[in-house]
Amino acid sequence: MKHLLATVAMVTFATPALAETFATITNVRPNYQEVTTNQPITICNDVEVPIYGNTGGGASGADVLGGMIIGGLLGKGVTGKDNGAAAGAVLGGIIAADKIKDSVALLVTNVKSNVILKTVILQNV
Repeated sequence: MKHLLATVAMVTFATPALAETFATITNVRPNYQEVTTNQPITICNDVEVPIYGNTGGGASGADVLGGMIIGGLLGKGVTGKDNGAAAGAVLGGIIAADKIKDSVALLVTNVKSNVILKTVILQNV
């Protein structure tokens, strides 16, 4: 066992002494390259979307009747005849219904939540 240890020790320590110089390093050039990879990423956003609804219900019967009465009185007063009163009543009813219709507005009545997904490509260098 002593002889084996002595032999291993001599071989281990003697090997560097036997090494010869074959070449001298004069220049080192790095050997690498840059690699760009594309990585898709999904982005999620919550978006609130307004829901629109009409306010008002248009012209009521009372609105149209009031317009017809006023139109009839004005038509009779301007022309002095019953035919003028009838034409004024018709025009008064049409104008009253049209004015009430124009006052109807769109308002936001509710809000709905939507999820929007967007895929973006990131470049890693």
